[in-house]
Amino acid sequence: MGAPQRVHGRTWWYSDRAQEATPGPVPPRMLSPLLYLGFVAVTAGLAVAQFYFLPRNLGPAQFALAALALSVIQGAQQFGDLGAHNASLRVSLPREERVRLRESALLLSTVVCLAGVVVGLGLGVAGVGFGYLAACACATAWFLTPDKVHSSGAVQLGDERAATRHNLVWQNAPKVGSVVGSFGGTALSTVLGALANALLFYRPALPRLGAGRLLLSQAHLILPGLALSVSAFLMMWTDTYALSAVAGLADAGQYQAVVRPLTGITYLYLPVISLIQAAHNAGLVRRERRLMMMGALMGVGGSLGVGLGLYLFGQSIWPAFTFPADVVLACGAAAALACASAVVGGQLTLRGRQGVAAVNTLLGAGLLLVLSLVLIPGLGAVGAGLASASAWALVVVCHSAALLWTPRPHVPGLS
Repeated sequence: MGAPQRVHGRTWWYSDRAQEATPGPVPPRMLSPLLYLGFVAVTAGLAVAQFYFLPRNLGPAQFALAALALSVIQGAQQFGDLGAHNASLRVSLPREERVRLRESALLLSTVVCLAGVVVGLGLGVAGVGFGYLAACACATAWFLTPDKVHSSGAVQLGDERAATRHNLVWQNAPKVGSVVGSFGGTALSTVLGALANALLFYRPALPRLGAGRLLLSQAHLILPGLALSVSAFLMMWTDTYALSAVAGLADAGQYQAVVRPLTGITYLYLPVISLIQAAHNAGLVRRERRLMMMGALMGVGGSLGVGLGLYLFGQSIWPAFTFPADVVLACGAAAALACASAVVGGQLTLRGRQGVAAVNTLLGAGLLLVLSLVLIPGLGAVGAGLASASAWALVVVCHSAALLWTPRPHVPGLS
């Protein structure tokens, strides 16, 4: 593979925490409630700042473009989730195999992000303005991928503290940069801000040169995670893309002004999902169940609180936007159901059924596309919200039914 090159005492090549650990069970390093609340406060505070400043500084049409560009960052980052879906969560696989899966995931994510940069720049040169936004978004995701993969390695060890530290970087670096960039008044300045801040926190971690040989041999493990990542992206963004195509960017911006704050509740329960994974890998069954209940309550309570706040105070905060009750109700229901899907779907993945989870989510994405095309022409943003809520409800039902038929796996060395 060649000698690794060192930069500031670190190697260019990806070095996995689980790979460096001593063999055998590793005592879990649980996160204290105070540190967890601090992480949630920082992440939620930055999410609130992003949701506050972007609509105010950009207006409906530019905000829609910025939101679509941020969706590209999210989509590209989800290829980094392949490390989580196929590695730290696959407790039925040997530790060494999960390490190799993370290396393959990093390679795949790197290739996809760099390809997105090239394609985006090509579209921009050809006159498609969104191409430059997409290129910046893919580059941003590439700079954040190492922290996602390192988080997966920490989760495999049951190291909640290290996982949270890495999550803090990849979840929050784009937020800070996009808020600062939004004061430029355009979607491009917003995404350039996210790119600059991601580069500031980037720690070089390139795939090992031999990782490419693993891809074909691991296809049966990688493809379910790929399908799950693609389907999750479609579930989050199909309604907005359909609304922008059918009704225009201004209407899509109005819709995103409702959806983005509600989506912010993910920053309350996503850290819990990582803690659930770590508790599962450490064999802490009771803690895992308590965390599942906490995640679900955070999702439902967060949706109610944010939805009520948008309806009562939304237009006074963002004068250029409107917040009708029917749109807020439909989108709030979709946000709560998305949380339930994440909690239950995470259990399927932990039990080695990520293929089933992917099929369920693909079914939901298909329903979302069909309902969006049917409902949006007549109902506009309300139709998009109803389509999203219906699709997430289908996924929750399918996930729950599959979980009832899936036994909890036995993890050697853990009680």
